[in-house]
Amino acid sequence: PDLAVSSRHCVLSCCGGRALLEDLSCNGTFVNGARVPKGISLPQHIELQDGDTVSLAKRQGGPSFLFVGAPVLPDEEELGNAAAGGA
Repeated sequence: PDLAVSSRHCVLSCCGGRALLEDLSCNGTFVNGARVPKGISLPQHIELQDGDTVSLAKRQGGPSFLFVGAPVLPDEEELGNAAAGGA
C-alpha cells in the first residue's frame, strides 16, 4: 500500500536558536533515512542540522525537503563584549 502524508504530518519549531522536528503522523517522518522516534506520553523532538534531508511517509521516493539552517548570529552581550575588547 502507498503511504500518504498526513494533513498534520510533523511540526517544525524553533527554540533557543535550534530547529526542532516532531513527528505527528502514523506513516512516519525520516531524517537522513532514520525514522524520527514517536513520544508515548511526551513529545519526542529531534534537532535538525544544516543539510539534513527530511522525508515524509517514506524513507525514499516520497515527498522530502532539505533543511538549510540559518547562520547563528552573536547575541547582544557577545557583541558588547567584542566592542569593549573583552572575550
